[in-house]
Order: sequence, then structure tokens, then C-alpha cells
Amino acid sequence: MPRQARNGTRLSRDAYEISELLVRAQAAGRSTSAPGAPQPAPMSPHAVRAAIHLAMAETETVGELAHGLGVSLGWASRIANEMERSGHLLRTRETDDRRIVRLSLSPEAQRLIRAYYAWRGQAVERALAELDAGGRDAVRHFLRRVAEELERGPAAG
Repeated sequence: MPRQARNGTRLSRDAYEISELLVRAQAAGRSTSAPGAPQPAPMSPHAVRAAIHLAMAETETVGELAHGLGVSLGWASRIANEMERSGHLLRTRETDDRRIVRLSLSPEAQRLIRAYYAWRGQAVERALAELDAGGRDAVRHFLRRVAEELERGPAAG
């Protein structure tokens, strides 16, 4: 049976249950008391998100980082500056075209990301192992849509 939300909209049991599971997963992923859990990374959540992306990409320009994260060029530039100031990002100029500046993680940031996300990544890998490629695609699509809707904010109504 749908439940009444604060703003008057009706939410399904599925929406409540899945929301609770997302909160539970987020809390468990941030836990430092679970067996094998690392200490929190000394980066802002936005910097951690950019660092994870750069760990997968290895090196990108600010524009490529912005595109890869689906954020504005200004946002990507601000996060890159924050990460550089904290020693987590290196900038290098291309040798062929000195106008192009490449971003990469510092060795310290690479170590932090490996330590901080190896534990979480292993948990995700174990959960994903139960799904076929179509199931993994559905989970990825669902989580992307939830993130987009949460970033967009409440619907005008």
C-alpha cells in the first residue's frame, strides 16, 4: 500500500524499502568498525569521486574529467584544484602540445584509493558475482537514475 510522504506524494513500499537499503549500504560502506574496514580517506566526497574516476582512467584533462563525471567544467576544475592543493593530484603538460594539461593521481592518492576502495570493491564484486551481464546493467542503470534524481532534487509538483 502506498504511503503518504511529507510533501503529500504517495510512495510505494518498494520506494521505501529500496531507499532504506541504499541508506544501509551507504552507512555500511562508510563504517570503520566493520571487519577489515579502512579508515576514512582524507578527501572530500567530491574529491573521492574524482579520484575513483581518475584511478580508472589513469590520466585525463579537466574537460575529460568533467565529461566522465557528468559535471560542469568549473566543478571539475575546482575539484582538481582542491586535490592538487592537498597533494592528491598531479598536473603534467603534454610534450607535443604544451597547451594540454593532463591530470593524474599522486602516488599517495593512488595508495589511498586502493586501500579505501579495495574493501568496498570486494563487497561489490561479491554481490555482482550473483548477477549476469543484464542484471549488472540493470543495477548500474538503476543506481545512475537514482543519483540523477537525487541530484536534480524534488520534482515540482
